[in-house]
Amino acid sequence: MSIGQVNIVNGTSPKTIKLEAAAARTRGDVVRIGVGGSTGANVDITLADDTNIYTVAVCNENAATGDVYEAIVQGTTVMTVTSDTYTVGNGVHLLNGTVLNSDAAAEAPTGISTLNDFGVVLVGGTAVTEITATLYGDAVTAQT
Repeated sequence: MSIGQVNIVNGTSPKTIKLEAAAARTRGDVVRIGVGGSTGANVDITLADDTNIYTVAVCNENAATGDVYEAIVQGTTVMTVTSDTYTVGNGVHLLNGTVLNSDAAAEAPTGISTLNDFGVVLVGGTAVTEITATLYGDAVTAQT
């Protein structure tokens, strides 16, 4: 099994939702969950450089603009990230509109939106652009 095929860990399936693509998406893209899609599904929103409260999802399949696709909101998945060093056990957060290693042990998931980490790194590395992480499924605050 290649790293891009990780969909089930420890016998449990990730929690998924259907999203409408506001722009073309590639499997592994991290997006913000929005509302008001024309198809009846929630629409995804491209990450931005702001301090908004986000609930993130990771695209589980490629999608063209307007397509409805499956996205993972909680559980273990492979995601595309900004090239950086990602340390196993560190958090994953949103900084300046990008997904980055938190440079510290992952914050415990609590459901409190003032936390910044939306997941924990399971498979990382140096100068990587793809990691395996477990998403908490909680709202987080983006940082600038």
